[in-house]
Amino acid sequence: SLANANLNIKLTTPTGGVLEDSWFDICEDTGNGPTKTGSCTGQGVNQEGEGSLNVEPGNYYLRVNPGSSQPFASKTYAVTVSSDGVASVTGLTKTGDVWVLAAAAPNLSGRILTPAGDTLTVSNGQGFDIQLQKWDSNKNYWEYITNQWKNTADFAFKVSAAGKYRLTINPRGFSQ
Repeated sequence: SLANANLNIKLTTPTGGVLEDSWFDICEDTGNGPTKTGSCTGQGVNQEGEGSLNVEPGNYYLRVNPGSSQPFASKTYAVTVSSDGVASVTGLTKTGDVWVLAAAAPNLSGRILTPAGDTLTVSNGQGFDIQLQKWDSNKNYWEYITNQWKNTADFAFKVSAAGKYRLTINPRGFSQ
């Protein structure tokens, strides 16, 4: 952990295993919910899923981002840092000096296929930007919920609210 860190975390799978090849974002809570935050800072974790930050007093959202080859969904936690620099995560208890934050078990998953219906092979430099959007009938538009970068044809999301959703999938690095 960092010498002056006040937020030490460990990212895990939904069942408690180490969440490898992953990162987290910590974003300012602007009072508009976890999908409409202020500025964000992202940081990777080590091979044990551990990372540390020194976070200024305030309210934040911390999003666990499973790596692009992981079959799990991102999960967001509310974080508060008191005026004396003590960090807390809503609904969790520290394990020693570490907050253990799990990715979500997905309830929406799929695989991107070729036009012929075959499993798509993804090579170096190729991948997909996949965005989950929810229809907002009051505003008559598709509202951004979350996105993920995948360098495999498989994707997974955790959808928690009832509604009408769509995925937008933007391939990158493919010739056709």
